[in-house]
Amino acid sequence: MRACWICRSTQPASARFCSQCGVPLGHLATVGVPPAAPAPASPPLRYHSTRVGLRLAYALTGHGSEPLVILDS
Repeated sequence: MRACWICRSTQPASARFCSQCGVPLGHLATVGVPPAAPAPASPPLRYHSTRVGLRLAYALTGHGSEPLVILDS
């Protein structure tokens, strides 16, 4: 079994084309496909401790005057 590189459905090893989306499988799938771009590096984390002992992690990236705050538990 192997997975389709487009729809990720599993296909039998003998299949030449994906039964779900029709793309070529195996060595045929590499013809005309550009190499994958490297993943962008994430900015380094910075930390801030509040007066009540809460430790916050944040990262700075991009530019602009308005901050974007994402809270994750």
